[in-house]
Amino acid sequence: MTDDDAQTLSQRVDAIHSDHIELKARVVGIDERLSGYIESRSKQIEEEEERRDEERADRKAMWFWAKIAGGVASVVLTVIVGSLATSTVAIIRGLTKIDQHDREIAKNSANVEVMRQVLGDMRPDVATIKAEVRSTGERVRRIEAQQDRQ
Repeated sequence: MTDDDAQTLSQRVDAIHSDHIELKARVVGIDERLSGYIESRSKQIEEEEERRDEERADRKAMWFWAKIAGGVASVVLTVIVGSLATSTVAIIRGLTKIDQHDREIAKNSANVEVMRQVLGDMRPDVATIKAEVRSTGERVRRIEAQQDRQ
C-alpha cells in the first residue's frame, strides 16, 4: 500500500468516523426526543387515569347522595300523601256534617213554620177561650157573691 492509498484510506476512515459521530448524534437526539415523548405521554396517561378515578369517585358520591335524596323524598312524599289523605277524609267528614246540619236546619225551619201557622190558627180559639174563661170567672164570682150573701 502506498502513501496515497493509505492517505485515501485514512480519509475514508475519517469520513466514516465523522459520519458515525454524526449518526450517533442523530440517534442520541432521536433517543432523547423519544424519551421526552414517552415521559410526556406517560404523564398524560397518568393524569388521565387520575382524572378518571376522580370522576368515578365523584359519580359514586353523586349516586350515594342521589339515593339518600331519593329515600328522603320518598319518605317526605309518603308523609305528605298521608297527611293529604287524612286531611281530605277530615274535610269530607266536615262537609258531610255540614250537609246534615243544613238538612236538620231546613227540617226544623219547616217545623217552625208549621208551628207558627198552627199558633196563628189557634189565636182566635185562644181569644175565645180567654173570653169564656173570663165570663166563667165572672159567673163564678157572682155565684160566690150570692152564696156569701145567703
